[in-house]
Amino acid sequence: MSKKLVTTAQVEQIRKMAREKGVERSLFQDNLLDNGRMSRVLDEIKNMLPSIPTGLPITISGNQIFPPKNGRLCTVKVSVRLDRPWKELFISEAFHDPGNYNARNVGDLFLPTGTGVVEEELILLNYPKGDGSWKDSISWAEQCHLKRSGPRRVFAIYEGDKNFDKKLRRREETVRIAATEECLFQSSPYLYFIWWTSREVYPPNIDCPWSFERYDDWLAFRM
Repeated sequence: MSKKLVTTAQVEQIRKMAREKGVERSLFQDNLLDNGRMSRVLDEIKNMLPSIPTGLPITISGNQIFPPKNGRLCTVKVSVRLDRPWKELFISEAFHDPGNYNARNVGDLFLPTGTGVVEEELILLNYPKGDGSWKDSISWAEQCHLKRSGPRRVFAIYEGDKNFDKKLRRREETVRIAATEECLFQSSPYLYFIWWTSREVYPPNIDCPWSFERYDDWLAFRM
């Protein structure tokens, strides 16, 4: 898709605005152009844009899949060890602590689904405006005949690329990727997730499904 560049008419609007506010040519030059302020403003605007556009379909295993309204999709290939011990999903040199106690002790609720290593391609769903919902996301996945993903598949994303968050990040924000297979813990449903901030990667954790409706959350599905 070709990018639409800024038009002369848009630049003219800035010129008219400056005239209306009485900003003289020298002030405009010195305080907006020469000192780099305009460049910083443009960088800020660029960083606010989603790195992955909304509304575009993806093709996986020969199937074209369109995102839900206001959503965007990303795919990632992973090598999944289906029988990986639960405690290993919280072990990494990058983690600054062993992680949440509850998350580390619910392994019996996320039992292995097989043995050995499989190669898969996961589908990640996000709503960059934060206007999606867990219920609608699951409904969309079912309509697309997608399966929910488990913790071992999501951990494989981090294991395969510890800086994968940079492919999803729009600005200085948190990035969370949640497995969509639920477990029932203390009478409430929970999801396992991996997460990064702009400064570091944190140990995986668990949280309620409806908490993954923010603009920086991604839900993982599979074919």
